[in-house]
Parts: sequence; structure tokens; C-alpha cells
Amino acid sequence: MRDHILININGTTHRIDGDASFQTLANYLRQDVAATGTKIVCEEGDCGACTVLTRRSAKDDYRPVNSCILNLAQLDGSSIVTVEGLRPSPSPRETVLHPVQTAMVQCHGAQCGYCTPGFVMAMAGMFEVCDRVNEKQIRDGLTGNLCRCTGYEPIIKAALAVDGSESAKMRERYPDIPGNARRSDRVQTRASRLHDRAGRH
Repeated sequence: MRDHILININGTTHRIDGDASFQTLANYLRQDVAATGTKIVCEEGDCGACTVLTRRSAKDDYRPVNSCILNLAQLDGSSIVTVEGLRPSPSPRETVLHPVQTAMVQCHGAQCGYCTPGFVMAMAGMFEVCDRVNEKQIRDGLTGNLCRCTGYEPIIKAALAVDGSESAKMRERYPDIPGNARRSDRVQTRASRLHDRAGRH
């Protein structure tokens, strides 16, 4: 019997134990992983600003979830993709974006930008199971995401402009599920994350 949980985040396995297992995924992403693209607004699962993609089995597609209402203990054995992991290139020097991100830029789908990562992740989740969407699918798929600035029309136009076949699906880019990962894969503990972060400063 394990005394810890394992979660993959953007391809890296994280080992979490003790009281840390009971914090929300959103707080863990922002405070421990420094994945601050995941926003926390309502903390009730109503606004969608905290949306990330998750799957529990190698047979599943990634699907959008509200990370502010999921405890880490509920996600043991899951693989998570945040907005930071969406872009095809890991290098910040390259401007290659996911097709959803490109469409949001081209269609002016963001104003203040605070809700944008959540919309991007919810839209990316739609394109995990198809390459094109119609307006009804978009409106249904974005029901859990709120925006106070755009009036939604630019966001809907952005989703209609996306061709999902232009990018690999997340299940292809992040195929591993914790416990099924290769032994050579890196496992991050809290101590190793703090060490890595200190080395960046």
C-alpha cells in the first residue's frame, strides 16, 4: 500500500504525500508547480478560469475539469495538462502555439485575459475528440466558462476557426499515466521542485 499519490503534470510525474495530498489541484499547480496560468477566481467550480485537462487511463481522452474543486487525493494516478503544457514547443523562445491559442489571438478572443487560460483549455478539450466544432458544440462546451469582457462572440469565432488536425492530440503528446510510466522518467517530489526553483533564481 502506498503512502503517497502520483500525478503526471505536463509529462512530469509528481509524488505528493502527507497533508499536501488534500489541497486542491489549482492551489498545487500555482503554489508548488509554479503553473500560474491556471487561475483561481470563484473556487466553487462555476467560472472555469481554473480549467485544466485530465485523464485517468491510457484508453481515455483528456477532458476539461475545474481544478479548484478537485483535491489531489481524488486524482491519484491521473495525468494533467495545464495551459503551460499546451503549446507544441517547450521552448519559451519559440512562438509556436496550439491551434486554439493561435485562433484566440487572431480572433481577439481575450481582453483582460484573466479567463483566457480557462477558455483555451476548455476549447482544447473539445478538440481532443474531433477536429472541427459547430457553434452549438462550442456553446455547450463552454457553458462552464465565464467572461465579463468579450461578450463571447470573439471566443466563439476563435473556436470555429480552429482546425484540430493541425496539432497532435494531448493523448499522443502526454501518453503516460502515473504507475505506467517508464522507470527512467523523472519523478518530482516537493524537495526536488524547491531545488529546481532555487536554481532558476
